[in-house]
Amino acid sequence: GSVREEFFQVADFLSGTCRPWSESVVVHSNHDEMLVRWLREADFRDDPTNAVFFLEYSLALHRRLERGEETDGFFEHVLRDLSPDDLAGVRFLADGESLKVAGVESGIHGHKGPDGRIGGMQALERLGIRATIGHTHRPTTRDQLCSAGVCQTEMAYAKGPLTAWAVGHVVTYWNGARQHLLFHGGRFHAELDG
Repeated sequence: GSVREEFFQVADFLSGTCRPWSESVVVHSNHDEMLVRWLREADFRDDPTNAVFFLEYSLALHRRLERGEETDGFFEHVLRDLSPDDLAGVRFLADGESLKVAGVESGIHGHKGPDGRIGGMQALERLGIRATIGHTHRPTTRDQLCSAGVCQTEMAYAKGPLTAWAVGHVVTYWNGARQHLLFHGGRFHAELDG
């Protein structure tokens, strides 16, 4: 499909979910890194649907590199560029930036583990910290680690006979207690983790 349209949808979602009484935060993830990888490795001639978008942002990326800037933040740049309100009120975390909510680390997506290893639940639970991640796409709690789900389960790259993916979020309360909100049967259901 259209990569530009997907970015428009993400920007629209972020704009539409901003509230004056809260802060919207986007945690750095492997999804951000995939954009840069695609722009570096793909051939626009093989993808006419996305060729113009590819060329526009490939040029923007290479101008950024020419100025000596890092690729970290490029995902944010594209989303802000495609948003009519520049995503005012949305904060993007840099790679490795911490975000504590009521003592729970919430700035880790989960795709990177300690000591340069691959992330995931097993790698991160060994750290022994209270954290909420999203990389696994499946609502899970193990020890002090909670993982949120996804916003939709039908994705073209998610193939196979079974999936543990589910639409679900993790809410962190003022006292550090967390709760899974799972979407099933057309509505959300709550499960308290303590």
